[in-house]
Formats: sequence, C-alpha cells, structure tokens
Amino acid sequence: MKLLILALCLTAAAAAPVPAHYKPAATLCADRQCLCYASRWNTPVDCATCQCKACVAPNRAHVEECNTTPQPADPFFYNATAKACVRCAAQNCDINGCNSLGKCNRCAEGFGRDATGACVVGTAANCAMVSSRNATLCARCNEGFYLSRAGQCVACPAGCAACRPTWNSVACLACAPGQGLVNGACTPCTVQGCASCNGNAAKCQKCVEYTAGDASFYVLNNGTCTAFAM
Repeated sequence: MKLLILALCLTAAAAAPVPAHYKPAATLCADRQCLCYASRWNTPVDCATCQCKACVAPNRAHVEECNTTPQPADPFFYNATAKACVRCAAQNCDINGCNSLGKCNRCAEGFGRDATGACVVGTAANCAMVSSRNATLCARCNEGFYLSRAGQCVACPAGCAACRPTWNSVACLACAPGQGLVNGACTPCTVQGCASCNGNAAKCQKCVEYTAGDASFYVLNNGTCTAFAM
C-alpha cells in the first residue's frame, strides 16, 4: 500500500503545474525534497523530490513558497492563482529563475532584457559583459575599450592598451608595447629595443623579450637596452 501511494504521488509530481509536497520544519528530508502526501487525509509516506519549499497544509493546492534558487535547467516560480510551483517558460534565466509573472528575475551571463522583458543576446559592440538590465547596453568592455556614460564601448586613444573616462577626457592606464605612459599619455619609447618606458620616454624600464628566431636579445642596463647577438 505504501509503495502504491508513493507511486501515485511521484506520478502527480511530474504533471504541470507541479503539485506541492508538505515539508514541515522538523522534517529530515534532504534539500529540494518534501514529505509526500497522496491526499489531504493521508499520512506522509516518504521523501520525494519536488519544487515546493513550504506549504500551509498537507495538500497540493496550498503551496506557500517555491524554491528560491532552482537549478538552471529546472526553473520554477510560485503562481498565486494556481497555488503551485509552475515551470518557467522564459528562456536564458540565471539560477534565480522566474518571478510571479513568469519572467526571469535576472538574465544569465551574456544576456540582457529587450523591450518585452525577455532575456536575449546582447547587441553592444566590443562588449565583454552585457548589462542584464538592457541587452543594448554593456557592463564591461573588451580590452582596449572603455565604457561610456551611454553604456557603449569606445576605443581607447591610439597607443593605449587600457584606459578609463574622466570628467572631461580619457586617461590611459597602460600603453601598447614600445610605448610608455608619460604625463597621462602614451608616448613612443626613444630607446632601441625598449618595451616599456613609463614616466620617461628616454629611460627604459623593460626591454623587448626574446622570441625564437630573433637575431639578438636585449638586456636592460641602467635605462637602456643592450643588444647581444645570438
């Protein structure tokens, strides 16, 4: 009889909307499991996987709360009308699933909201991370670009490998190889074989590294790069 009741409950749990399982605070069931009831008058028969976190009575029609962090591939949300945990039809949600309207609480990484509130692929150019609030805006730009106030990625000034906007201009943070940051701007190094000359274009801080096939290699010596033939 016990096996029959459990089978009926597990069969019902596969339907949509998903029926609740009663989970009293003192239960020893594991996370994402509840004591399973076949009907209001039955006693709990076993622990079974479900989406219900709590309910006000041992009855499938009295769900109080759904799991707040469902698995990404198994998103459910609480439907107040049905009083049940309903599978979310929205696509590209993160692990926080859906709200009571069936929309994503938050978009997964790489997706942002369109005009309808759906999570779609971001459209901002040169973007490393799209804004989850708006698919047309960027939250973080690719290397060599900075994020404008309009949420778009703009190329750094010539010679800048990384930069950031200031209140009235753009400041370089790092320069491309062969240049140095001098007075806030990237300036070509005047020392032969120099890779970096921050602060003084005529004083090298790092020489060009040797790569296979080079005719010579450079050694840093008091701000200059001395060449040695291979």
